[in-house]
Amino acid sequence: MRKGLVLNLVSNVVFFVAGYIIHYFLGNTMPAASYGIVGTIMTVLDFEYMFLSNGARQSLAKEISMRRFDVGDVIRKSLLFQLLLILVFFCINFFGAPLFSAILNDPSLAIYFRIAAFLVPANGLFVLLLGISDGIQRFSTSALLSTIYPIAKLSVIPLIIFFFQKDPVAGMEIGYLLALLFSIALGCVFLFRYRKELKSSSTSVIAFKTIAHNTLSFSIFFIMVSLVLSIDTLIVKSVVEPASMAGYYTGAVNFGKLSYYLMTAFFTVILPVV
Repeated sequence: MRKGLVLNLVSNVVFFVAGYIIHYFLGNTMPAASYGIVGTIMTVLDFEYMFLSNGARQSLAKEISMRRFDVGDVIRKSLLFQLLLILVFFCINFFGAPLFSAILNDPSLAIYFRIAAFLVPANGLFVLLLGISDGIQRFSTSALLSTIYPIAKLSVIPLIIFFFQKDPVAGMEIGYLLALLFSIALGCVFLFRYRKELKSSSTSVIAFKTIAHNTLSFSIFFIMVSLVLSIDTLIVKSVVEPASMAGYYTGAVNFGKLSYYLMTAFFTVILPVV
């Protein structure tokens, strides 16, 4: 547990440092208005990730660690419920892109919301791998994946420099997607390695409504956290002129989230152990 906590703290520090490097690069290479678009896209995605990430991860870790039900059944039904949530948010982003751009007073946002829609399923599957690792208390594995992912996101920088000079916002989204796909592939390799630990003596099956209740209970809690952390950025983007001000604001508030990201290491480890 102690080792897992330390490694998760390290992964969260790497997450923040890598994010800072990316934002520092974007802030120095993009016009302020474009950087404001990045902040807006990431704020909406963070809001959706709270439904897809912490809810599924904590619910899966809890049920696997308690060993009340057949682990394979828990994983299959968690995957099914996660896919339903993914479908909902994908449709919201992809088909609701024109509405988002109208509400946020920026027609150029529509194409970026459609690209961002493809980040949703990748993130949703990645966090399931983290939840499984937490559930079997392989905290070093989940910490490693959580460390590799933000490092892989640094691919945004060469992508923008060499391939997306004229559209750095799209380059940022493509870089994030590639980082998720790489992390998912690596997570599947680890999962195959620890497949024997997923066997359980219980033959009881878990009710699908229990999976839904557990996932949504965690999700609703974390969505409130996300609202507190993120709603201000959307308000600034929607009502403040000129558009460059949203970019300056995005750069400033990223520093304020450091303490939250560090503290997430504690509940990630403590819940499955308890």
